[in-house]
Formats: sequence, C-alpha cells, structure tokens
Amino acid sequence: MDKKNLKLVSLLSLLMTTSATSVMAEVVLNELMPCNISSYRGSDTNYSGWVELYNDGDAKVDIKGYVFKNLKKGGSEKWSWTVSQSCVVQPDDYAICIFDEKEKNGSAPYKLDPDGGTLILYNASGKEIGSLKYGAMVPHISYGIDDEGNLGYMEPTPKKDNTTAYASLGSRCGKPVFGTQPGIVDGPVSLTVTSTTSEAKIYYTLDGSEPSDKNGTLYDKPIEIKRQDDQKSIVVRARAIKKGLLSSAVMTGSYIFMDDKHKNCNGFTVPIVSLAISKKDYSDNTYGIGVVGTNGISNPAKSCLSQSANYNQDWMRPANFEYIVDGKTVLSQETEVGVVGGCSRTYTVKSLKVNVSKKTGNSLLKYPFFGSKEPQEFKSLHIRNGGNGYNSFMIRDALLQEIARSMGLDCQHYQPVAYYINGEYKGMMGLRTRSNKDLVYAKYGVEQEDLDVIEVSETGVAAACGTMDGYEELIKALKSKDKSSPTFLEEIGQLMDIDYYIDYQIFEQYIVNTDWPGNNTKLWRERQNGRFRWIVYDVDFGFGLYEGGGNYTEESTDMIQFCLGKNPVNWANKNEIFVEIFKNLMENQDFRERFMTRYLYHLDHTFKPENLKSLWSSIESQCKDEFCASPISHDWDQGWDRMNRFAENRPAKVYEHLRSYYNGGNKVTLRIAIKDENGNVIPNSNIILNNVSTGASEYKTSYFSTHSMRVEPRVPVGYTFKKWTTSTEVASTISTTPILTDKSTWSYYFKDTIPSEDWAQSSYDASSWKQGAGSFGINSKVITPTVKLVDGDSVHYITSYYRAKFKVSDLTEFDSLLAKVTYDDGVVIYLNGKEVKRYNMPKGTVTYGTFTPDYLNDEVASFFISKKDLVEGENVIAAEVHQYDANSADMTFALTLSGVQSSSSTSPNANEIFEGSLTGDLEMTAVYSKNSNAPIPMLQLNEVCASNNSASGNSDEYGNYPDWIEIYNAGTTDCDLAGMYLSDNRDKLEKSQFPYGSKSTIIKPGEHKIIYADNSVWRGALHADFKISAAGGFLALSYNKQDKVVVLDSIKLSSMEANDSYGREFDGSAWTVFSECEGSSLVTFGSANPEKCEESLGPGVGVDDYIGVWPDEVEPQGIDLYPNPAHDWIVVKTTGEFDNEDVVSGIKEVSIYSLQGVLVAQSRTGGATECRVSIDQLAPGIYYLKAVSDRSFFTTTFKKQ
Repeated sequence: MDKKNLKLVSLLSLLMTTSATSVMAEVVLNELMPCNISSYRGSDTNYSGWVELYNDGDAKVDIKGYVFKNLKKGGSEKWSWTVSQSCVVQPDDYAICIFDEKEKNGSAPYKLDPDGGTLILYNASGKEIGSLKYGAMVPHISYGIDDEGNLGYMEPTPKKDNTTAYASLGSRCGKPVFGTQPGIVDGPVSLTVTSTTSEAKIYYTLDGSEPSDKNGTLYDKPIEIKRQDDQKSIVVRARAIKKGLLSSAVMTGSYIFMDDKHKNCNGFTVPIVSLAISKKDYSDNTYGIGVVGTNGISNPAKSCLSQSANYNQDWMRPANFEYIVDGKTVLSQETEVGVVGGCSRTYTVKSLKVNVSKKTGNSLLKYPFFGSKEPQEFKSLHIRNGGNGYNSFMIRDALLQEIARSMGLDCQHYQPVAYYINGEYKGMMGLRTRSNKDLVYAKYGVEQEDLDVIEVSETGVAAACGTMDGYEELIKALKSKDKSSPTFLEEIGQLMDIDYYIDYQIFEQYIVNTDWPGNNTKLWRERQNGRFRWIVYDVDFGFGLYEGGGNYTEESTDMIQFCLGKNPVNWANKNEIFVEIFKNLMENQDFRERFMTRYLYHLDHTFKPENLKSLWSSIESQCKDEFCASPISHDWDQGWDRMNRFAENRPAKVYEHLRSYYNGGNKVTLRIAIKDENGNVIPNSNIILNNVSTGASEYKTSYFSTHSMRVEPRVPVGYTFKKWTTSTEVASTISTTPILTDKSTWSYYFKDTIPSEDWAQSSYDASSWKQGAGSFGINSKVITPTVKLVDGDSVHYITSYYRAKFKVSDLTEFDSLLAKVTYDDGVVIYLNGKEVKRYNMPKGTVTYGTFTPDYLNDEVASFFISKKDLVEGENVIAAEVHQYDANSADMTFALTLSGVQSSSSTSPNANEIFEGSLTGDLEMTAVYSKNSNAPIPMLQLNEVCASNNSASGNSDEYGNYPDWIEIYNAGTTDCDLAGMYLSDNRDKLEKSQFPYGSKSTIIKPGEHKIIYADNSVWRGALHADFKISAAGGFLALSYNKQDKVVVLDSIKLSSMEANDSYGREFDGSAWTVFSECEGSSLVTFGSANPEKCEESLGPGVGVDDYIGVWPDEVEPQGIDLYPNPAHDWIVVKTTGEFDNEDVVSGIKEVSIYSLQGVLVAQSRTGGATECRVSIDQLAPGIYYLKAVSDRSFFTTTFKKQ
C-alpha cells in the first residue's frame, strides 16, 4: 500500500478509536513536538516547538486563514492563532508550522503546551478539520500518528514518514548509567556505561554533541578517559537505543583533570561549570552562536557591534549544564544557552544565558548556587565574562552589586566558577542570577504571566515582559499631579516603591554609573496594582572604569545633575525619557529631603571605604586562586587599586554635590537619641528623620548647617514625652538673601601674566578689565559658560582672574556668607583682599604660574565665609582660576553668594516633633518618662483564614489569594500598627513587624483591617513575613510596652478547610469557625463578624486567648472566669499558671471595659487568687475583663445577660 493510502486508512481508523480526527480533510495534523531542543531548526535557526501538517489530497492547499487552537489538559483554551501568511502544502507533502512566541516568518506567537492538551485545526471557513490530543511531553520526543494508525509518542521525524507511536513514555529505554561518578578525577578513568534496559545499544560522544545511532560511537568496551595533550578534560554523552522502544534521555558527565595552571594556583578552589554543546551549535560559521561566522547581523545602535556576527543574533542552542562542587557533580541538566550582553559579545569568551523550561524537561535549576539562605530554584542563570571589566577587573560588577545587596536592592547574585566548554578550560567566569523576570521569580516567586518588566536602553523604553500600561500610568501621574501637594508622594507611592527607589538612585549615582539610566535600567511590578521596583545590573562603569574622556566615570562627576539631564551629558541622560522619573520626583520637597537624608546616611555607613574593603576581602578570598589560573586574567592588584582610590575620594565629592544642590552650609555631625529620664536608651524606639524611618534608637549622620530638618521620635507604649536636650544652639529658622546670582556682573582678566600683585585688594582699580555676567570658560566639559574667555579654542593661559563688588549696609544683617563656586581646574577665593578658600591648589604662595595638583572637570563646591571680613559699604570678592598644566585647553569659573541669617535658641522647642536647623555639630536627645497608666491599644485578632483561594473572592490588592488575618479596633481612638508585631511562633513574637511611615497601618475605631500572611513584606505594609498553616498553629499580635514585648491577643488555630475562617462572634466575643451556613458564607473578610448559626466553640475551647507579658520560660495559660454568660456577678480565678511567681500574691486588680474601651467597673482585690466582681450595674452586652498581677496581666471577654 502506498504512503498516501496508508495515511488515509490510518486516519479513518482513528475516527473510531482516538481523539485524532479528520473528516476526509486534505490537510491533517500529523505530528507535533512542544519540546524540540535539538531535532529541527526553524527558519530563524532556533529549535522551536513545531506542528507537522500532511496534505493527503491531490491538490495543493494554502493554509492562510487556517486556525490552530491549543486546549489545556482540562479542556480550557490556552490560545488560538490564525495563519496570517501564505503557506502552500503540496500534495503528498508536509509543512512545518513553528510555535515559538515570536510572530515572524509565518511562525505562531505562542508555545505548544508541554503539559499536554489538545490541538485543533480549523480551515479558513471555520470548520474543524482535525484535532490531536496529546500527553505530557519530554525533550527529544514528538507525538503523532504512525503508519499503523496508532497515536502516541515517537522519535521525531519532521517532514518525513512517522516512526512507531507508543502509548506512553514507559516504552522508553532507561537512561545510561556511568560507572564512575563525573567530576574532578586525578588520573585515567576506564569508564563503564550501562543501561537498565536489557539488550539496548549505547552510543556515546566525546565532543559535546548529542549521541544517536547516526552520531556517536557504539559502546562495546569501557571508555578510556585521560588528560589530553592540550590539557583538555573530557565530556561524555551517552544514549541507550533499542528497536521497539523510544530512545533514552541523554546522560552527560564531565571528567575534569587538573591542568598545570590550576596546579600552580592552589588547585580548584571554586565550583566548576561544564557546558556540553555541539560544535555545530557553538562554533559553526552558519549556526554557531560563539563566532563571527557568516550568518550574523550587526547592531547599529552600538558602534562596538557594527560588524556583522553570529554572536549578535538572538539564538538559543541546546547544551548540557553541569555543576561540580568539591570535585563531585551535584547537578547535570539539559538547558538552552544564548549569547547575551552588549559590547562584551565581542570578547573571546562570551557571556551566556542558561535557560530551562518545560521544553528542556525540567523547568527549574534546583541548587543553592549562592548559599543556603539565598534562592534555590532558578528558571535561568547567567555565565558572565565580566562585561566592561573583562579586560581590566572582571569582578568589578560583582563587587559593586554586593554593595547594592547590602542596601536591600534587587540585584544579581555572584559565584565565581571555573568554566569549561566541551572539556576545554575557558577561565574564571561569574555565575550570576539573571536580571530579568527570572530574577523576580527566584526572589519573590512571581510568575511571568503576573509580571510587567520594563527595560530602558539607548533605543527607548519597552516592555520586556507584560505591558507598558503600568509604566505609562506612572509617568502620567508624575507629570500631571501637583508636586507641591502634601499627598503627592503618597499617591505616587501607590505606583512605585518610593523608599526603594531612593536607595536605588543613591547606589547608581554614588558609583558614577554613566552607562545608566538611559541604558541598563530594568524595573518590574506585579501586573495587578503592583508597585514598581528597580533591578541593579551591569554596573561595570561604576567606580571609575574609565579615567577621563566622554564616559565621565571619574569620582568628581556630579551625578545629581547627570540624573536631572544636565551636564555632563552623554547617551545615557540626553533624552528626557531617561531622566523624567527622578526629575519629576525631585520637584517634590518631601522626596528631596528623603533623598538627601538617605544619601547622607549611606555616605557615613554603607559607602565607608572600610566597608568596601571588607566586601573586597570576601570576594578576593573566593576568586584569587581561580583568577590566577585563568587565561583571561589581568593585573588583579591594579584593578583593585583603582577602585580603592575611587572609594577613598568619592564621598568628599558627593558631599560637595549635595551641599551645592541643597544650598547647604558646612558639613556637620548630627547625633540623635531617644532616652528615658535616667539616660537609658529606650529599646524598640525609632527615630524618623525627614520622614525617613531610621529603625534606630540612636542615630548618627552627617548633615548640613543651615539646612532644616524634622525629627519625629516614636516610642513604645508606656512613655510620655518630657523634653529635647541639645548640646549646642539650634536655629529654629534659617534664611538666605541672594547677593551675587548666576546673572551678576564680574570683571575678568585672561592673559599671559598677572594683572598686578594687589589685584585682589578692594582698593585695586579693575576698570580696564573686561566685564561679563554669569559664568566664564573655554572648552568647558560640563557647564556651558555664558561668557567665553577668548574667541578661539586654542588659546592656553595658565591663570584667569575675576572680581565682583557688592554692598552691605548693615553688618548685623547677616550672620555669615554662603558661596557656591564652579571651577576647572583649581581656584583661590578672596574677600576684600584676604584669602577665604582654595580648592585643588597647592599650599603656600600662589603665582600666575602655579599649576594645580590634579586635573578636574567643572567641580562644584559650597562653603561659608565668616562675616568678620565684611565691611559696611562696598565689598569685593575675587578669585583666580588655575590650570593643571600649560597645555590644558579648558577652564571654567562661576560663583554665587548669599547672606545667611538665623535665629537660635538653646531649647529648640517643647514639641515632641522637632523642627529646626543646625548651626554646628549637634547631639540631641528626646527625653521620656515612664507612664504606668498608659492605655492599652484596644486591638484584637478578630478573624483568620489559613487556606484562602480564588473561590473565596477575597484577594489582596494584587489579585492574589493569600492567607489573611483580620484585626479589629474595639477602642474609641485611632490605633497605628506601626512598630507592632505579628507572629506564628510563640518563641519569636517579633517575627514580622509593621513598618513605620504608611498611613495604611492606622486602624480607625470600629474598623476591621486585613493583614495578608503571604511571607511577602515587600508587597506593602499590610503583608506579614510568614504564612499560616491550614493544619492549625499559633498566632499572636504584640506590641512594645516600655522595655517589654506585650502580647495584645493570641490564639491557637484549629485546622481549617479551604476558605473557612476562624473568628470571633460579634467582633470580640468567643472564637468559632465560620464557613457555610444554610447555603451562605459567614466568612466576613474585612467586615463585622456575625453570630454563628450553630453552637460556637465557646470561650477557652481551642483558644489561647489572653493579653499579657510572657515572662522568660513561662507560658501563661490564663484564668478561669465563670459563669459566662453572667447576670449579677462574675468570678475570676487564677489557674495556677497565670503567673507562676505570682500565684501567692495573685490578682491585684480586675478592670472591666466596654467594647469601645471605656472603663466601666473596677475592683482592687489585694492579691487574691479568686475574686468576685459585681456586674449588676452593667447593661447587657459583650465586655473586656482585665486581671492584673505584679508582673503581668490577662484579658478576655465575657457576656452580660
């Protein structure tokens, strides 16, 4: 029977026996392969999922307009795609349709579901002409119809007759087993290879390619493995094949020999990454990703990539990734790899992305590559060659990202590795997490379909994942909202994480990454109502990668101005879209103050040179030996020395930039503390400086005199504010009056000699000098001067001179003068002939021919000038600007001057919130007294759901369905959860603390506040740092009372069914399980609790319902209270465990409160272990009862009938 008739008979048979149908169609679904990683190349040379069509008719068929529909295993639609381009299938021939998420060259913009499902084909008229139901797929195996009419798994045969189909993957050869474990070997190995499938033939390769019966050597004796003459190691790949079965999965193992370089550098001291990849896929001129080749493209956006090359292509190739730790292979897995990076693509050793998915068989790389406390499941990894640091100091990026990690920023992890490709050692590389959606998954567990990831590059802003909708909403809000509104930052904070962004900007600005923000910028959010956060990556420019030139990576670069789109300007800040977020935010006063406050803190702590040296020491100890062995190593010490110099010099430059931008005075030291009247620091208190929560009871930072500040101390319950004490005077107000502005007129002199020895004196006659207004310069690098010193660009004089006059009518008008100067390269400044400041000038006498010690570009500095040198009437300020050498072609000068006046007092104010300005170094202390009568926050755990899902409809703000906890405010005043704790561990009551600074933590009287227990505090202030077990457990709400952590409320949770909740009847009464009752749900998410329609559990049943301090090693169990409900009286009795040390002294006092927190009855009992309290006067209802001993107290509820 010929092929055509055999196909037709097979298809007719399938009509009656399988889910593959075709009602006398001319084009049929014949074979599909979702997990194609090496079997068939598409037109773009990638290995993508594919579907094979067969034309069993006599006429050609154009499938343009045909529709493919993919259903999931459950029957729901995954996607539908209409063929938009002409594709003609000839009679008795095949056509391959590519499914790879990219709609180009006729391929579909979707992936076939590897989990299994149904593929349906409709013709252009909408008529179903065939369907194919397939099971879960694995790599190297397809699914289709064989010539016998069987439907099942098969060896892939694109555009060829199908082979035998098997009903299940059980009909597959067992994967080969190596007799010697792969890893580091110290001598020759005689490797045996076996298979669990009897009589299976094993084929193997030693060149990295996949073995088959057509490619490889038939195993018939042990493989003799030894170090090659070129010192290469060996990678063995093997596959078992047997007629009547599907071929096995590929087994891969690397046998690494010690080469001479490693032997001379202390051996293997880091893990090993060994890639196995066919030469066709890596080094072939047509298909190879690692070569220039003959099938490449260029990248016009980057001059370094202007040459056409294969490595510029967005190609993915199959490779086996093997990870070797302590000499043993701990992970070996099939993956896909592709070249990544910018200019680093041109380097000899390429940076590669390593991707896994269901297509490659295992969708995660599961191993703690970066330590046991870091993420351990990855969808991709990055083997990085050092980027811009490849030819200089290749761990630069890793070192800088460790600084970012210490600031809590999302960044790439780093692990140095010895890198091998097909057994050939390539050198030290960095194993990194990716900087894309996969980083978000690894760290936060958010899947791609729930993400928006935005990338900013020189070509613009685009969505790398998801949509641009959220980003466009953010930009629109930044531009349209009133920057002066007190709610501006709060409103923007709903769209982006403000505090996170401040630290992100500070990090990038401090390291002087001028290949950013118009490049190497990524930000992400959860698509539904998420807030944007930024990812740190590719920071090789940082810490002075290049010295001089148009990259502006020197430590003197003013990155505040750079990030505002001002000078200096390069590709990364020249367009408004690159700087508009920071620029708009800096127009808001609150943001500006927060930015300055955080920056000054980081300068004093995070960016201290010794901290960088500590990080360096840690990385150096990891890397140095492997760097020694690496053929791409360079001068290790020289690279570090340059970064170290940057670290030493950068802080002083940033202080000047901040002082200049904020018009600040001198740098001063500010120390703030919160103490009691005895001088003891109050634990668990918090200093909030300029609306920035420091999280500290004692705080030290640099600040600027004359600049205002706001200090808000936050203390635990049980303290009353008394006063502020200060070490020096504090100015309650600071005012400045402009004297010389950027438009003031100056006299200037620029020739080849000094104008006169007394040129700076106020009596000197400068009428012959030229005059101009504003700034002055020639060939200035950063600013654009309003006055050009000379007409040409090639006139080189060593020194230029400047004078300006101003009048002071009353010397009491100012306390001091504040000057801001821009200079290039050095400057000396005089007031009335007396020197008041010099920058970048040698000590001693200065003459016309004095050169500066360093070459600088348009430096900016601010400084104070004492009023003692002022005179009433006319004053003269003068300056001389000097060059670095006689050939220096650039020079710049500008200066503004203001008068400063302050009003001071030794007692800043009596208000708890302090507002004022510093006049010098200051130590200030907020003093509090203890208050034993402080009211208890009337908050209680009201309802808990430990197994919430989408069926409940109770989602968080992001559309997720986490466990939730409802807290109820039973009092009459607002309660702020900030500083309080939630915990699921009675031994760690402080497990999850509510942050300061969010209005969402305030609970109004009678309000029900929902807290999401999803172990995702990054999502917001109302998300807890744990999840609740549906099997039951413990839950506590606690707060700081003086120096103790006090439990406000706690419960022992019973097990709960999905979407059931455990809550109090009538908001504050006995606990019970709310679920379905007479067909309607009683779960009350964020609202008042109902009365249960069946018997409640009652007080004390399944409940750990007390309020009190937990003494060390004592777990209080409470008291007995009866009768309950009660009529005229109630008895309160200790259980013997109420307070072990106080059983004898017993209960000292019983207080009864209404649900509104009002004290309605009280009885002093003198220490009895049992007392009777009259409640006859109380109205019927629910009440709180509080029993107090010497050391603790306990609160519960009862009902008066």
